[in-house]
Amino acid sequence: MRHFTVAGLSVCLLFGGGAAQADSKSALLFSCSIGAKHVDVTKLGDRFTYRFGTAGASEMSIMGEPGAGNIFQMRQRFTGPESQVRFTKGEFSYIVFAAEGNPSVGARSIAGVTVMRGLKSISSLTCDRFTEFNGFDEAFSAVPEDTEAYSGM
Repeated sequence: MRHFTVAGLSVCLLFGGGAAQADSKSALLFSCSIGAKHVDVTKLGDRFTYRFGTAGASEMSIMGEPGAGNIFQMRQRFTGPESQVRFTKGEFSYIVFAAEGNPSVGARSIAGVTVMRGLKSISSLTCDRFTEFNGFDEAFSAVPEDTEAYSGM
């Protein structure tokens, strides 16, 4: 296990098997910057890939497939629509989320990534700018629905 510090937070990243590199035909479903780091979610066929790292180097890459039980999705509504995708690797969950705000109640839009170990949140990083998922409903329709115990928001 290695530890990287991003925006003053320590994010645990687990290295090892299952890393995948998506090719140029992948659909970009989510992308944001968190300081010098970058988070991407792409899709190629039925395979989804989560990447965390710098623009030039991936520090964490997880390939998720609906039938493999290592990717989940959830849509909720609180002050506005909220969407998230959770990739799992061992006891860790990497949850990419986007939550639209509601100016009438003072809630701002946020997006980012939350890292959990089991059911405990160990880090949450917010994107520099709000980012939405591209085509969430269509892209993740075959992905199993997650439980609220793994909410990244």
